[in-house]
Amino acid sequence: MVVVPAASHASFDRLMPYDVYLYRLTSYDIYGEPKHTEQPEGPYRAAIVDRVATVRDRDGLEIVSTTVAYINTDGARINSDDKILLPVEYGSDKRKIA
Repeated sequence: MVVVPAASHASFDRLMPYDVYLYRLTSYDIYGEPKHTEQPEGPYRAAIVDRVATVRDRDGLEIVSTTVAYINTDGARINSDDKILLPVEYGSDKRKIA
């Protein structure tokens, strides 16, 4: 995942035609599965690219990602355990995002 700083230039939004939503990690259940907020943050403007990339999770394990999302978060930080909801045409939350 690449976080792009906020830009005040209107033409910048044309490069990021999609809206994505962010669900923050809140805790883990008794089985170690992540729990996220019920209400999403966003929408954030994003450019989405179908590309295979390898990233590391919070435990240092390599994960193969099929989607790269360039997100303009206006300065908000996105952590590796937060869940990003993609637009429907990109499979919503079914894809791993780098």
